[in-house]
Amino acid sequence: MSSLRAKCSTRLGCGLLVVLVAALPVVAGGAPEYDPFAVDQDHLQGAPDFGFLNAPLTAADRVVARDGHFYRVGDDLQPGTADDSRVRFFGVNLVAGANFPTVEDAGRLARRLRHLGLNLVRLHSLDGLPGPDPEHPESLLSDGPYPSLNPIAVVRLRQLIDALGSEGLYVAIDLHASYPFQPAIDGLPGLADGAAWPDAGKPLNSFYPRVLDLQDSYVRAVFDALHMRDDPSLAMVEVSNEGSLLWAWQTRQLDRLVVGPYRAELQSQWDAFLRQQYGDTATTSAAWGGATGPGPELLPSRWIADGRVDMQSRDNVLTLRLPPAIGPVIVRQAGFSLDAGATYVAEVQARAEAGAGQPIQWEVKEDQAPWRVLASQTIEPTPDWTAYRLSFEAPFALDGSGRFSVTGTGGAVQLRGWSVRMLPTAGLAPPRHNPVGPARDRHTDVLRWAAEPGRAGGDGLSR
Repeated sequence: MSSLRAKCSTRLGCGLLVVLVAALPVVAGGAPEYDPFAVDQDHLQGAPDFGFLNAPLTAADRVVARDGHFYRVGDDLQPGTADDSRVRFFGVNLVAGANFPTVEDAGRLARRLRHLGLNLVRLHSLDGLPGPDPEHPESLLSDGPYPSLNPIAVVRLRQLIDALGSEGLYVAIDLHASYPFQPAIDGLPGLADGAAWPDAGKPLNSFYPRVLDLQDSYVRAVFDALHMRDDPSLAMVEVSNEGSLLWAWQTRQLDRLVVGPYRAELQSQWDAFLRQQYGDTATTSAAWGGATGPGPELLPSRWIADGRVDMQSRDNVLTLRLPPAIGPVIVRQAGFSLDAGATYVAEVQARAEAGAGQPIQWEVKEDQAPWRVLASQTIEPTPDWTAYRLSFEAPFALDGSGRFSVTGTGGAVQLRGWSVRMLPTAGLAPPRHNPVGPARDRHTDVLRWAAEPGRAGGDGLSR
């Protein structure tokens, strides 16, 4: 015992020792035996039970946002008064069919979440395509014209919201997350050559008028059916989940996704914005620096292969046949310079010589240690010529050490139209209407335009 006291100089140390010893399996006949440990989530008690933190939600618990924080409005039911109180949210997601439990399961789930110390549930992906059995809904939608709602799903979701509110849990509703929009059904123009509609209609749902009208009808139908007006359980709403023009531009999908009539509509909206800002083309050009296009070509058009590859060039088309199973092969043009802070555009067209090609990595980077990458994209060639484009701002200068390269591990691919050029610098002289600084460049215009209502905070066409 004295030895044990010597090793346990504090009550905490002894407690840890006891816990560790108790956790060791009891060995009988060579086979470990463990003490059973179970958690009854429906009757949680003791230290793990945080249910005391919540109380049923009332009108005084309605949430408002102020100065970057969430507040309850308090007993006077007025925001911005002395009885407002800060609220922090700790929550979980329910996805698709999980949002439509039976009334019994809704109450059981709400009680469990309360005792776990949670006070918010995000109702996510409510708008997927309906499942085969409307009696067991997987979506708020029915198989009627969008946005027709499944009445069983509506009832179950309302019961869930009520059950959560009675246990002190708010809800955050995602409005558009999954519905793909269907041109033939929803009265939308199709894409050229039968191209697939973008996932969940993003980013076309950020600007195309017919899609915006459909989403408006859906939101009104959902909120009316669920009677959400002035419901204190509603903490927040997400208009469109993980989708915007800015997102599509940042992930280099904008040129691929916004095509045909959709590109024409976006261009029309962009032109209308510039016309409103500047009045005419001459004034716009002067405000943007008067530049007419990218600068001179920077690539030397001299290809170098690092590795064994059959490389042939004819009529400005480079054909690469990469032997399999020998590791990555790099084919590059090098030796050009880039200025720190300048914006560049890199372009290339690619296709597989026969059938589907192996993915290749396309990069603009430093051609010496530490091999810093400025822009990159994975290309999956198809038998058809496809144009690829990377726009980037050089965070550092490269003095004769720029590299334009493709890296592959097998298959045959053809390239053409390779290019790296500087985009023109454009800016305004100190404008009388600019409140933030002495100069404003084109990107400010793009962001202001894309942030207007109806465009969901995206960027433009990287002009």
